[in-house]
Amino acid sequence: KDAVEMYIANSEPPMGHTLQQQFVDRLCDYCNNRRDEVARNYGFDNFMETVYAGREGSNHPHRSNARRVLEYTDAVYNIYEQVVQEIRMTREDHLKDFESYLAQIPVANVADDS
Repeated sequence: KDAVEMYIANSEPPMGHTLQQQFVDRLCDYCNNRRDEVARNYGFDNFMETVYAGREGSNHPHRSNARRVLEYTDAVYNIYEQVVQEIRMTREDHLKDFESYLAQIPVANVADDS
């Protein structure tokens, strides 16, 4: 048992594979999924459709909903960047559990008129 613990203590993960990077990757996947889910909740097939419908000067009939999706996405990714910086600046042995980082990402409220 002591030999195994010593081996683990002296081992390093492969280049580019850290707990911080795993947290960042999972958080990115979560934000992408939330973005796509909110777009669908507002009646769009995908996020790219919201970009088209919500662009400056758009006359799309659902442009106000598209802009809501874009504003939510903007808020999510601003917070995402802050959380990523926090994760990257924290030593691996001082990281919080992943759910505490996940809890910082805002949840969207879909408007009644969507």
